[in-house]
Amino acid sequence: MSGKATLCAYAPGSVPWEMVNAFSAMLKRKRATLAQVRQAWNAYEQIPLRLVEVETEQVLRIASQYDIYAYDAYFIVCALQQKSALLTLDGGLRQAAIQAGVKIVEVTA
Repeated sequence: MSGKATLCAYAPGSVPWEMVNAFSAMLKRKRATLAQVRQAWNAYEQIPLRLVEVETEQVLRIASQYDIYAYDAYFIVCALQQKSALLTLDGGLRQAAIQAGVKIVEVTA
């Protein structure tokens, strides 16, 4: 054993679909080539994510309560279920997560 700790982030099971959707939008808008998207996908696959199922009923409740889209609510519910902090650069998601009682990991440039 090397003694190095491996970090792993929790994410809702929908993340791969969301990534592919974002990449396909980049292709459609001619903001990236297929080769660039493949390279980005390969980089994404190197991120140590543990994909978890989230409770749909709770996602709908959070989406309704904080007037956000379900894909944002998935991340909040994931953080709540895993009792973990949320890492986001999205201001709206950040605010809703704070209101829902989720700790935010601050990112600075």
